[in-house]
Amino acid sequence: MPGGMTLGHYGWPVPVALAVGLRCTAHSLADVVAWGLPLAGATVVVAAHSNLLLSCGRCRPRLTPPTDSGDVEAQVARYRWLLHAVHAPWRSLAVWALAGADLGLTFVAGGQLQPVSAVPVVAFFLLFVLAGPWVHTRLQTACPWCDHRGGGGDDELAPLPVGPDDDRRPAGALVVDQVPAAVTDGRQIPDDLEGLLARWATTSPAAEPQIDPARSTRAAGPVPVQRRNGGGAR
Repeated sequence: MPGGMTLGHYGWPVPVALAVGLRCTAHSLADVVAWGLPLAGATVVVAAHSNLLLSCGRCRPRLTPPTDSGDVEAQVARYRWLLHAVHAPWRSLAVWALAGADLGLTFVAGGQLQPVSAVPVVAFFLLFVLAGPWVHTRLQTACPWCDHRGGGGDDELAPLPVGPDDDRRPAGALVVDQVPAAVTDGRQIPDDLEGLLARWATTSPAAEPQIDPARSTRAAGPVPVQRRNGGGAR
């Protein structure tokens, strides 16, 4: 959707302004509905753009990941809390801190501090709807919580055991050097496709046994002949 991507790229100030207006002027259910419906629609458009940053022609040229390994590690360490919040916001202390600040400022002092509650709302939007997906897209190849690292944070994938006496090998794993000698007859089995094809081309097929037609006919005996009754009952 080129039009939707354009709206999401340039339209991020709209939900921010609507969130501030909702916190500053909403004093009844009708006010909440009047401000909340446009706010929800604008947030969906901006969030969709944030989740498809690489599909945006204006954002993609600026999303080049860093090439220096030291720079990558430094940025991952710096934004580790933000990357974690993108993957698991319900477990992020920053998300819970902003949510608690918003609720506290909304209901404390009889609602007198409700306009100030727009600050944590705007901070949440800027951090976790705009900045979080942007940083995660740039550092996705080094993100500790992405699938290429096993999806478990700092846990790395254990190497696959390849020892001859290790029985933890997954079912179906073929190890060529462990084929019994009785099967190979002392011949070396090539481990590449070209070697297999070359061996197959130089191996003569086994001669098929010759069958004597006369002997097979005598062994089978005379073939019974079935007579047909074409005239019906006589």
